[in-house]
Order: sequence, then C-alpha cells, then structure tokens
Amino acid sequence: MKAEVPSEATLGRAMGWILTVVFALSFLKGFRLPNLWVATHLAFNYSQGFVRRGLVGEIFRWFNDGFYRYGAVVCFAFALMAVAIGLLVLVLRRALRAHPFEWSLYVASLVFLSSPALVFFVHAVGYSEYFGLVITLLAMLAVRRLKASHSAFFLVLTAGVTMVMIHEVLGVMFAPVLVFMLACDQVRRRRVSNEPSRKWLLAACSVALVAMLLLGLSIFMSRLGHDDSRVLALQRYIQQHADFRVRKEGFDVLRLSSGAAFQSIMPRYWREPYNVGLAVLSWQAFLPSFSWLLWYGVASIVRATPGLLARAVLTLLFMGASLTPLLLNLVGYDWNRWNAVVLLATFTSLLTLKTSFPSARRETSLPLLAFGIATACVGLAATTPLFDGAEVQFFPFDRQLRFIESLLEGEFSFRPRA
Repeated sequence: MKAEVPSEATLGRAMGWILTVVFALSFLKGFRLPNLWVATHLAFNYSQGFVRRGLVGEIFRWFNDGFYRYGAVVCFAFALMAVAIGLLVLVLRRALRAHPFEWSLYVASLVFLSSPALVFFVHAVGYSEYFGLVITLLAMLAVRRLKASHSAFFLVLTAGVTMVMIHEVLGVMFAPVLVFMLACDQVRRRRVSNEPSRKWLLAACSVALVAMLLLGLSIFMSRLGHDDSRVLALQRYIQQHADFRVRKEGFDVLRLSSGAAFQSIMPRYWREPYNVGLAVLSWQAFLPSFSWLLWYGVASIVRATPGLLARAVLTLLFMGASLTPLLLNLVGYDWNRWNAVVLLATFTSLLTLKTSFPSARRETSLPLLAFGIATACVGLAATTPLFDGAEVQFFPFDRQLRFIESLLEGEFSFRPRA
C-alpha cells in the first residue's frame, strides 16, 4: 500500500506549530517585568518644558495621571508587547500567504524566532523598540491600501517623524526600514503601471528626500541637549509623583547630546579591552542568524525584482536598513540591544519585501534550507548577556514557573531594583 504524501496545507500547519513552539521557548528565555529604566523613561513629559523622549509620557499626562505607578507601567508595557507581537504575526501570515510554496520563508521565520534577537527583544519589554516596531508594521499594513502613489510618501514621513519624537534612536533603528518599504512600494506600483522612466526618476528622488529628512531630524533630536535646570525640575516633579525609585542616570541622557557621547564617552569605552571582548562575544552570538537572513533577503530581491537598476537600489536599501542600527555603537554601549535591533530590522525589511512582491512559484533552495535549519539550532543554544545582569533562562524555566505560581497564589509583589 502506497503511503499518502502530506499536502502543502498540512505541512504549512505543522510548520506553523513549530514556529509557535520556538517562539514560546524564546519568549520564556528572555521574559521579565519592565525595569526602572523603562518606568523612568515612560514618565518623561513636557510639564517643565520640551525634552527629548517626552511625547508618550506627555500624552498620558493629558488623559490620566501619567506613568507614575509601576503597575501602570507594567500593564502598558505588556499591552504594547502584545500589540507588537500580534502585528508581527499578522504581517508574517500575509507574507506566507503571498508565497505559499516558498519554504525558505518558513525557515527565515524559524531563524528569527530562535535567534538571540527575539530573546533580547522580549527581555527589553517597554523599551522604545516596541514603539518603532508597532509604527513600522502599521505603516506596512497601510501602505498597500493607499491608491495614490504620493500618499505613501506622506505616510512614511509621518511615521518616521512620530518615531523620532518618541525617541531619537528610532530614526536610526527603523526609519531605514520605512525608506526600504517606500522603495518597494514605488517599484511595485511602477512595475504594474509600466510608467515612463522620468516618473521612476521622480520616485527615486522622493525616496531619497524622505530618507534625508528623517535622518536629519533624528540627528537634530539626538544632538539636542537640555539645560540642567529644566532636567532637574522634571526629575523632582517625577520623583514627587512616582511610586517607584526613579533612575537618576536616566535624566543624564537628557542633558547629554549624541555629539558629546561620540566625542568623549564612547572612545573611552571602546579603549577598554574588557568591553571590546564582551561586545565581540555578543556579535558572535548574533552573527549566524543575521548572516543567514541577509543572504536570504538579497537572494529574494534578485528573484522578485526584474531589472538591474531596481535590484541594485533595493539591495542597497535592504543592506542599509539591516546594518544602520550598528551605528548606535558609536553613541551608546548597549551593544546587545543594537545587535537585537539589527536582526529585528532585517526581518521586518524581509517581510516588507515579501508582502510587496507576491509569488506563487515554488522557490526552494536545499543549501539555503539546510543552512537555515542549522542556524536556527545554533540560535536556540546561544546565550548572551541581558540587561541588569540577568541571564538567559533555559528549560525548565524555574524563574518563570515561580513567577506564575506567585501570581496564581495572589502573593506577588514586585518592585525592580534596576
């Protein structure tokens, strides 16, 4: 009797369950409650005058009493995480449906979900990356619904400006992804409409203009320092209202511009061999996943876009969106955080590409699949330092089990120390 061959739909469902299990493992490896740095930053507002990073706190100060209760910080941070994960799942499902026979895309998802990047992203709950990812994914979902070509420019520009007003580093983390998204949209529109070359030139100039505007705004905001009196007044104001211990060093970043960090702080940091050694270990942990996703992304651009010029432009922008977050090593020493954002930006750019150029062709490269599965196994075994001296948790996840038990017994009471 001949064995029945599983259908594509059955294999797809099986792969979906595998992705879910791998995501759950990575989630548990990095899970924790928001730290005091998150609570302090969310409390920033404009009550004492304009400051960087104060937009979210100011909005909540209008509608409520602000983020002055740690319980409110926890609820908001996990709600934001749920929205970000939900949007990521939605966009991933659309990408998989747009390429129903491309098993390499399932493997790409497996590589990202098993990587140290997702572990660190979960661990950084409440950090600004969540705002950047949510805005980027919402823009990705909206841009395909726009009928007019110029509307996409205004959408991307609005999304980028909003990011920079929330936190200036988001302009480096995710604005390049928005620019790549805009370029994919323009290539898709002009390939469908077969417009003349002069309109291609206009579209290219518009993409470049948006990129320069967002980069310029991000640099301007990052170089904007605030006088001591305003920062001290804001610090006293928040300390009077907050029920958690405010991180005083969080206010130092409001006084310090990126230029000062680039010229004095970071050169001293990178002259220390110990710091370089730790950073190299982190880069080694992230490199396999990043290299595979980059390889797969460039190969996908070559397959999806006819025409040498379109391929060259999209490849250049894809590489830029993937690598730009590494520039943050010049102004800040959260190298693990920047490495995680690199993978997040690369995977988000990959989803942008896949949703922009659907294909029903069977695309399977056995070497690509084999290396991808091997990379996912390496990612699951990788460990790298987290914030506040925390360590990556592995099975049987004792810390997480104790946390769940304390919640169920109603005995949970927590205030972070850092």
